[in-house]
Amino acid sequence: MRNSSSLVGMPRCLGRHRAASFVMSSGGQCPAPLAVTMHPAPAADVAEVLLLAYGLTPRERDVLARVVAGLPSRAIAMELHITAATVQDHLKSVFAKTGVRSRRELVATMLDL
Repeated sequence: MRNSSSLVGMPRCLGRHRAASFVMSSGGQCPAPLAVTMHPAPAADVAEVLLLAYGLTPRERDVLARVVAGLPSRAIAMELHITAATVQDHLKSVFAKTGVRSRRELVATMLDL
């Protein structure tokens, strides 16, 4: 375990997030030892980070959410007010960005099955 003197010169950062609590300080004596607690991240937070990591556009995320919900292309098209061909174009892009070749594989990847 690091002692508080090893924190001198580190930027000051106090905070709390749903997934962690942390305290760091710089300059002089650290008022408290460095403490970090970790909690499992909610599925929605993990999904959001995953989608951002893949670089999906907002519309691709809209299509993906409906694919994961089990909707066929025509239903997705109707809900999003686009053509079924446009849905397929978005899916091709999502497949390329996520490295999958089918809806089944895409859903399994997104749900970590």
